[in-house]
Amino acid sequence: MLWLMDAGLFAPVAEVRSTVTDMSNLAAREMIPVGNHDEVLLPGGGEHRLENTYRADGIKIGIEALQRLSELSETWDVEVPWDAQADPISS
Repeated sequence: MLWLMDAGLFAPVAEVRSTVTDMSNLAAREMIPVGNHDEVLLPGGGEHRLENTYRADGIKIGIEALQRLSELSETWDVEVPWDAQADPISS
């Protein structure tokens, strides 16, 4: 079940956002890693990190997928943002 509420009905929106940010920061600082983990991530933290990495470095895809995308680009006459003739292994 998922509940959505307008937090502005209970307090000013800026105050709610600030409080949630403060609680998240406190949780990130105070939580202790368990097991063989060396850090604690809040929900969405891993995805946020991956998104930043993908934006900086691109999304790695397999050679077969790259070849298939190149074939589809020719079929549909769409330009790809890479050299479709280059050897992906040596790139």
